[in-house]
Amino acid sequence: MTRPKEVTLRLPSRKTDLAYLAGIVDGEGCISRLKRRRPRRWTVTVGSTSPELILWLAEFGGTVHELKMNPLGKKQGWQWNVVSWRDVRYLLVAILPYMKIKREAALNAVEEINEWLVDMDSQTRMEIGN
Repeated sequence: MTRPKEVTLRLPSRKTDLAYLAGIVDGEGCISRLKRRRPRRWTVTVGSTSPELILWLAEFGGTVHELKMNPLGKKQGWQWNVVSWRDVRYLLVAILPYMKIKREAALNAVEEINEWLVDMDSQTRMEIGN
């Protein structure tokens, strides 16, 4: 399977929707750097027991996973994931102006991805002899 070379998320254009999305990521989400894979792998995940919320997030792209039911009979949960570095960067740049709690983590992720892009660009230029 080939990986997409472009952004695949389709984020809302309305500022109120972007602000709402930022609030969801701030409150229910996680911006994390996976260490067991490539060192530059950032992800954004949101867990929820609200199917309406997960369906709304799924409209933008990413993937949705059903979480295992809690044996104590608690509500069913789902997790929305954005794992492509292009999509992670696109998402975080779009919602950064509205973030409060996880703003620093979002800035760190965007800065690291930007540095990686500069490194990739330099390597590509060297490979083609520019």
